[in-house]
Amino acid sequence: MLGGLTFILLAILVTSFGPNVNTPIIFGIGIFFFAIGYLITHGFSKPGKILLCLVPAVLTLMAAILAKLDSSTFTDILYYDARFILILLGIVPCLIFNTTEKLSLYGSLFLIALVLMLFDPLHELYNVGYFQRGFSSSSYYYINYVCIITFFGIVAGALSLKFVMEKTERENILANGKLSGALRNVEAQNEEITVQKEALSKNQDLLLAANDLIEKQKTELQHQVNEVNANLEKVNGELVKQNSELMQFSYTISHNLRGPIARLLGLTHLSEMSGAAPVDKETGIIMNHIKTSAEDLDKVITDLNKVIDNRNAVQKKQHVEFIHEFKEVQKLLNISEKMKRENFHIDFSEVPSIYTVKPILNSILYNLISNAVKFRSTKQKLLVSVTSFKKDDYVGIQVEDNGLGIDLSLFQQDLFKMYKRFHNHLEGKGLGLYLIKSQAESLNGFVEVASEPNVGTAFRVFIKDSQEGS
Repeated sequence: MLGGLTFILLAILVTSFGPNVNTPIIFGIGIFFFAIGYLITHGFSKPGKILLCLVPAVLTLMAAILAKLDSSTFTDILYYDARFILILLGIVPCLIFNTTEKLSLYGSLFLIALVLMLFDPLHELYNVGYFQRGFSSSSYYYINYVCIITFFGIVAGALSLKFVMEKTERENILANGKLSGALRNVEAQNEEITVQKEALSKNQDLLLAANDLIEKQKTELQHQVNEVNANLEKVNGELVKQNSELMQFSYTISHNLRGPIARLLGLTHLSEMSGAAPVDKETGIIMNHIKTSAEDLDKVITDLNKVIDNRNAVQKKQHVEFIHEFKEVQKLLNISEKMKRENFHIDFSEVPSIYTVKPILNSILYNLISNAVKFRSTKQKLLVSVTSFKKDDYVGIQVEDNGLGIDLSLFQQDLFKMYKRFHNHLEGKGLGLYLIKSQAESLNGFVEVASEPNVGTAFRVFIKDSQEGS
């Protein structure tokens, strides 16, 4: 199909503008697309896909150079149109490769990016560079940087959508599997009812009673089937809706909000760096409010991106020492050695290490200890106990304090929800507990909590113990 469209485009171009130096290249692209179709349909799917990603990029660069070598007079638009095509070609690997085909996917993206970055060096090698041909726009290199940044931005967005769509597809397959299992159970029950009906039909005296029983069972089973189907349809609908909302949310954060906020912060910083005094005091106050609001919004967007990254990230496991991670958290929270001796009890002797994802474990430990310090009681000396333990197939971390505590009878349902806060007189975002729970679940674990107001809180984070690398 792509080959046919290419030949139609070639015919239109030759008819409208006559043949030129790129006519053979366009003709070759048409033949190339037919060849790709042949490879894919004859058992060479992966080589065909790789060629489909790389050859158009190389031919685009060749066509751009040949067009300039063939003509002595042309406008500087020829230095931009090929770049736009190369930027769009970055989407092709994201469309045709699965995220599990890492070498093919990221290798193709790397080579397309390499072609884009070699655009100017190769033009200069053939003496058709932008400045070699007498153009002198001072913004040329700036536009080059924008093109490269745009390429990586589009690729990052395409990869994010690819990850989300594949995750949703896996969830849908799992839901359909559950539905098939439920239907098989129903069919088995219906077969059993049929056997019972045949046996009961032999006894004329009990036939009416047996029929009543069978009809009742069939009604109950049909009701169960209807309930199962309704629940599965509801769950599937919610999954589709959540996936759509997540995709739209990711796009909004990445494109519609982050860019304007970054520009607004940049403008406020430029205003401060210029050293010019504001027109009046009120204008200065307004500018400060604008800067503060923009920084707060940027922090919120950053937090939300952390949540998305945590859901989508696939990270490598390794052996992690609990005491080492505690020392890193100690530095991040500026906990002095004196405070550690007087206010902390540290004991990782039961389980000194774990095979897991280091950044996630560090984040969990950081949020637990940060909350214990932040929500301390002003009526007594702070005491925090940080220990490790082993239970069944899990390795656990327990952080217990004697701080303000939480009334679980009121807040149990909202405890791990995003942006939920339970001590409004202290500064916070309400994101820490949500991250702890979601990160524990990403490691096939869970979180338990016991808390009482003005007595203290104990968090127990269970992480699935892995024997890999042992």
